[in-house]
Amino acid sequence: MKKIKSPHKAWWFIMEHPAFRIPYRTIVHDPEAEHWHEKKALFKTETFGLPAGESVCYLEHTHMFYKAIEDKNHLWIYFAKPTKKNKKSRVWLEFGPIQYWSDHYKETAQHNKEKGTDHWIPKLDEKSYTTYIGSHDPTLDSYGATFDDALVQLANKIFKNKEYGNYKDDHDGRKTCGGKDKCPDCINLANQVWVPCRNSKDEIRSFLLKHKLDCTEEELASVEPVFGKQKKKK
Repeated sequence: MKKIKSPHKAWWFIMEHPAFRIPYRTIVHDPEAEHWHEKKALFKTETFGLPAGESVCYLEHTHMFYKAIEDKNHLWIYFAKPTKKNKKSRVWLEFGPIQYWSDHYKETAQHNKEKGTDHWIPKLDEKSYTTYIGSHDPTLDSYGATFDDALVQLANKIFKNKEYGNYKDDHDGRKTCGGKDKCPDCINLANQVWVPCRNSKDEIRSFLLKHKLDCTEEELASVEPVFGKQKKKK
């Protein structure tokens, strides 16, 4: 790909870009609870910024993401009024990566430590590990006569930027997740096959085969679809 030309491709290029998304986190209040099953080994425990003796435990998902461009608070859109000097109105876009507050403070503390300046560590809480903030990268500022034009320019600036550049779409991590043996989302899907709201066991079986998940006939027989009754064969 040499240049992005259509707004549709521009949107999806930015949407799936690894530099502009962060994995969704689920706080785990009782790691020993039976319903967590195999996922226990995948939990992450942090103590940074928390009061002495306290910690926060969370599961970081592999197929669920917060994406910067989907959040209206992280893609800033401005319409510039026509002036005597510039009679055409323009749409300006400001954009940048997002990150969790806890990660932001960690990077700041590490930077200060390396510089030998301020070693101040903020007081964090559970929400600091699940809420995120946006940023503004001035090198990505884009404009155009329409939103579509500005969006295409933004995508091309990201594409040409050495810090971001191009990437190989991993379909939200589904190609490299490790499957139901290592991936928390796939493990969850394997243990709760009724979640996808199928209305027949045949459809559930097809769904499992498509995602390469195993399920015995006994397990399948215990599945109760969420919506509607099973279709009766004529």
